[in-house]
Amino acid sequence: MHKTNIRLELQSLDEFWSQKVLGEANGTLIKVAKGIGEVNWHKPTTRTRCSFCTRAG
Repeated sequence: MHKTNIRLELQSLDEFWSQKVLGEANGTLIKVAKGIGEVNWHKPTTRTRCSFCTRAG
């Protein structure tokens, strides 16, 4: 199993809302994205999602 430092991966993103795939588990992609401002959450209809949010600074 490969360990990933999520904070370092987020720091490597240059653009807000661009996604980076960190890995895959059971056919599901594990992604990170750096955001700014408000987030309008929506309910996906075809797949299950899990979101983890952290605040920088």
